Amino acid sequence: LPATSRANEETAAFLVGYFVLALAVPCIAATRHFLFFRSAYLAAKRLHNRMLRAVLRAPMAWFDTTPTGRVLNRFSKDQTVIDQELPDVISDLLLCSISIVVYCVVLTVASPVFLVFIPLLGVPFTVGTNIYRRASRELKRLDAISMSPVHSLFTESVDGLTSVRAFGLPAQEIANLEGLVDANNHAWYCSAMVNKWVQLRTEAMGNAVVLIIACAAVASRLDGAPGWLASNRTLMALAITYAMGMTGTLNWGVMCVTRTESEMARVERCHHYS
Repeated sequence: LPATSRANEETAAFLVGYFVLALAVPCIAATRHFLFFRSAYLAAKRLHNRMLRAVLRAPMAWFDTTPTGRVLNRFSKDQTVIDQELPDVISDLLLCSISIVVYCVVLTVASPVFLVFIPLLGVPFTVGTNIYRRASRELKRLDAISMSPVHSLFTESVDGLTSVRAFGLPAQEIANLEGLVDANNHAWYCSAMVNKWVQLRTEAMGNAVVLIIACAAVASRLDGAPGWLASNRTLMALAITYAMGMTGTLNWGVMCVTRTESEMARVERCHHYS
């Protein structure tokens, strides 16, 4: 009876702890999202107002030398990304960074041999990530640069529509616009191919982590296995489960880092106008 009573008390304590965690997690998450996105909203609003104030106070000579499409691109596409996409990307980056750290800690605790393979896997992962970041950053820049002529030509064609029709040049204007759209699509297509390139390599890295943990789990159960290789079965099962989920997290983390770096270029361009 005393043992049963003690077990019931432990079960009740666990249930109370789970209940408290179930209430605390959504509250903390809601507070974090509110504070983070409110700060992002205020920052984007301040940047937009400063840019608008600077453009409205610019001399007429500045408008004569600056294409209209470039100004429209700053207030449309760039500002939309800063308002809607950049806060989500930064939030995902923070969450992904924490997840990767937790994965590494769990795998190391479950199988200390994983520490030996961290440098072997980290070096090629870092090299591949740096190559992808540089390529993706420049392709995003090309995508933004090639979009400005599209806006400029479209605006000029609408403003001078009467003259275009009078001289019989609609076909030529359409051909010019299609050429500019094709140039913009080239940058987007190359960016998509680069994403597939890094996705293939991060998946291979994640599969290598699963293979290492699985081999360590099998080796730990063999007769005559060294003491440093022995581990708890429950921890190894947990480690294999975490290792299988690490593949998507690595890919997600690389994408978040690159997207944050690429989208911050839009902040730089808007800040230049302010």
